[in-house]
Amino acid sequence: MKISIQLLIIFIACSLQLCAGAEIHSAINSGDPEKVAAVINKDSASINQADESGKTPLHLAVEKNDARLVSLLLSKGADSRIKDRSGRTPLRIATDAESIGCVKILVAKTATGYIDPLLDVRLKEGQEALKDGTLARVNEILGRLVRLDPASEGINFAYGLSWLSLGDPAPAGAAFDRVLNINPKNDRTRVELARARIMAKRFPEAKKELKKVLTSSLPSAVRQSVQGYLDEINRGINKWYYSGNVTIAGIYDSNVNIGPDSDIISISPVSIFGTTIRELNVSDSSKPADTVGLSVSASARALYDLGEPKGWLMATDADLYKNILKESDFETTSVQAGIGPKLMLDRGFIQLPFRTRYLEYGGDSLAWIYGLYPFFAYAPADMTGISFITTVTGELRDFDTLTARDGVYFSLSEIVRKSFAGGKYNIYGGAEIMHDHTDSAVYEYNGAGLIAGADARLPWKLNAFGEARYYYKNYREKDVLAPEDREDNQFMLALGLSKDISDRFTVALTENIINNDSSFDLYEYERYVTTLSTSWRF
Repeated sequence: MKISIQLLIIFIACSLQLCAGAEIHSAINSGDPEKVAAVINKDSASINQADESGKTPLHLAVEKNDARLVSLLLSKGADSRIKDRSGRTPLRIATDAESIGCVKILVAKTATGYIDPLLDVRLKEGQEALKDGTLARVNEILGRLVRLDPASEGINFAYGLSWLSLGDPAPAGAAFDRVLNINPKNDRTRVELARARIMAKRFPEAKKELKKVLTSSLPSAVRQSVQGYLDEINRGINKWYYSGNVTIAGIYDSNVNIGPDSDIISISPVSIFGTTIRELNVSDSSKPADTVGLSVSASARALYDLGEPKGWLMATDADLYKNILKESDFETTSVQAGIGPKLMLDRGFIQLPFRTRYLEYGGDSLAWIYGLYPFFAYAPADMTGISFITTVTGELRDFDTLTARDGVYFSLSEIVRKSFAGGKYNIYGGAEIMHDHTDSAVYEYNGAGLIAGADARLPWKLNAFGEARYYYKNYREKDVLAPEDREDNQFMLALGLSKDISDRFTVALTENIINNDSSFDLYEYERYVTTLSTSWRF
């Protein structure tokens, strides 16, 4: 009985909503502003009520080319961003119908010119409008409106943005200049003016405008975007772009020597002088050893523009890592250098670096590694906030003493990343496959893994992040003493919290946990690594 009453209430509510929708649409069709106002005053939610084709009252008023109704609806709070079932905004409908009066009201009295995707070729709708000629048509309408009302801030901005999307920076810059003469505090216009200056290769002027924007109070995502334009300008002017960081960290490692969990290792039965041995005791030197210490790492990056900005670049990088531990036999040194071309795309980039790395362990030379690391990142225009990251690794590994591990390593990973709130919150997930081909089949394996993570910008300039990984590895040949073929299941978890002290300094606390579950007890272990670090970026 209770459920029936609830269903009846829902049915009545839906019926009332449909009636309200039908009433507002009927009022719009009548063309009587008083009737429309009366319906809205009675039910304010009806102002954005869509009909069966997804059209709101504002869509219908624009279709009727009724400037009075359009003005009334906008004054009552109608949303000009809503799309009908065909994906058309009111501005698109007004453009298709060449309703100059409606276009004027939309861009002059609302933020439509700033937010409608029709005018921005960086978005899917703008790309389609460029291809089918709609963008050129709206540009022509806006041009007529500018001549009729040259002092309109909204019309000039929309006109400038349409020229920018059409790829003509000169009239775009002139329109944005007019906006800033009307309202010098319009930071969005100043950013778009800088884009026009960049397109025209007038880099010093663009830099000047962006520096003015950075003096304002901006959301962090907007500030990063503006800084990205400045970086682009620096490449355009100087050809070279440099960056780097230095990190100093305190370390606690619970199992620096990766010792097995168990004191007794089960092995394949071995007969010695008539005695069958099925277990071995782990020596004290092989048991897990904890340690504390310090680490220093530094990295440097350089990009050289080979031609047009946002085209081909040559990227170089260098990295150094060194730790100083209480257990000095396990100290590690890593030195890496790389170079390779990088192609900047409209919504991503491709990088093809070659890198070489030298490793030391316990003060002795361990290995040289030579590799190619193709990397592709892309954010489709029609998938807001989603990006795809493809990473390929191909390495030739040359060990100094452990020559049985010499060989070739290959891996392929694909990550899908989703951003929310302008990049404030991010989640990602993906998969990886790998193969390590070694001189000794004991170390050769095929593997696959899953990756999931998240990060978030928090109040007080805090950043939180976490990542989980799972890997399965199937080894080609078992160890002589192993009781069965070796299979490993490895779980990795990284958690961290960082705080930006300034634009250049950050402190961070991270915890890394590794659990390796193996069919051979010798390789079954747990490891916890805690670091407290401070970084300086330049």
